Amino acid sequence: MAIDPVSGHLFVVYTSGAHRAIWLLVSPDAGESWSAPTQVATFTPLKSPPRFPGSNVVLRVGEDVARVAIDPHTGRLFVAFADGRFSRGDHLQIGITASSDGGRTWSPVVAGLSDTTVAAWQPSTTVLADGSRLFVLHCRCCGRRIGRYLPDIGTSSPCSTCERRHGARAT
Repeated sequence: MAIDPVSGHLFVVYTSGAHRAIWLLVSPDAGESWSAPTQVATFTPLKSPPRFPGSNVVLRVGEDVARVAIDPHTGRLFVAFADGRFSRGDHLQIGITASSDGGRTWSPVVAGLSDTTVAAWQPSTTVLADGSRLFVLHCRCCGRRIGRYLPDIGTSSPCSTCERRHGARAT
């Protein structure tokens, strides 16, 4: 959930695995009433369960996790979510989309990491007081939670361990 500090509107995102979609609800009155659902994006599920790095141990990860954040200065919304579209369902990556009109329309989905060969999940995103965006995810390559600042959506690189391993660089 995100709250617009200017208008007071509440924004909630949820996923529907049956429809492979992320949806947004908006409340203009502190949760007394809600808008009809608006589709934010679709997501691609995994073909098979992910495995822990360097092993055959199957991991249980939420494929349908989505998080919303709002820029307190501009009202721009950001949604980060687990998505298999960048690998055709072979591994999860993080998809990110944005809306500048209160969630009525959304930008095309971009990868949260510039190197889409690196699996990642459990996205979180927030907009800091200075307007910069912090994007946090779980990196499968190194098994750690990592954080990156994004100058704009789709411009983050993997953690430094993954950068060395895969030669990935921020775009």
